[in-house]
Amino acid sequence: MAGNENQIIFPGVVIDNKDPMVLGRLRVRPEVKDYQGVISTIPNWDEEVDPWTQRDPFVFLPLLPFYINQTPEKNELVNIIYQDKSFDNLNQYYIQGPFSSPQTTNYEYFESAKKFTAAGSKIKQSLSLKNQKGEYRNIKSFGIFPEPGDNSLLGRGTADVIVKKNELLLRAGKTNSIFDVNKFPIENEKRAFLHLITLNQKMVKKKKIKLFLLKLNLLEKLLIGTLLILTMLWTHLQAQFIYIMYHIISPQHLMFL
Repeated sequence: MAGNENQIIFPGVVIDNKDPMVLGRLRVRPEVKDYQGVISTIPNWDEEVDPWTQRDPFVFLPLLPFYINQTPEKNELVNIIYQDKSFDNLNQYYIQGPFSSPQTTNYEYFESAKKFTAAGSKIKQSLSLKNQKGEYRNIKSFGIFPEPGDNSLLGRGTADVIVKKNELLLRAGKTNSIFDVNKFPIENEKRAFLHLITLNQKMVKKKKIKLFLLKLNLLEKLLIGTLLILTMLWTHLQAQFIYIMYHIISPQHLMFL
């Protein structure tokens, strides 16, 4: 790979991500190279047959292990690395490139993805979700994206897994507006989620106290309800007794009861 001898990571653009071997490989064009210029130097190159074969100089292996699958989309930016850049068509690897916003992670064209690199000074910046103090500009955006200290596994849509110190959160449909870079994302109150948490002793005691008070409240309501039912039942029995006595005993005798 020609260029700065100190450079170890190079920008590339995804040509194709449909690896026939399903190993997560990509066909990547290094930005400093012209596709047709490279292909023209390969004798009898056949565009229908030769891609993805040993004759293809654009095949890059994923730097991440196979067990962690993360395959960029076509025309996205990737960082490419050579085991020995003196032989730039051998033992070459890629890793996902940067994004210009957390709201473009579903897909971002390689040019705009350069925003926060040395080549991105002329690219318009999208909406920032926090101010310089680290506070959300819209409080309803809080909780959609991982916070500092979180470990996370993010999907390209609205699903993710967030691992906190004593919590595990699995979510789908966390927001309805994640892909509009001109609007603040708002949490979806109807999202699907599974939340696992480990409680410490103080939290357990507080939970027990709240549960005890809740049980007392329920017991109080149950007793009041029972008394009301008994009162109504007693009133009904009295009315039935008077009705029966009125029809069996003469009104004159009833006066003495």
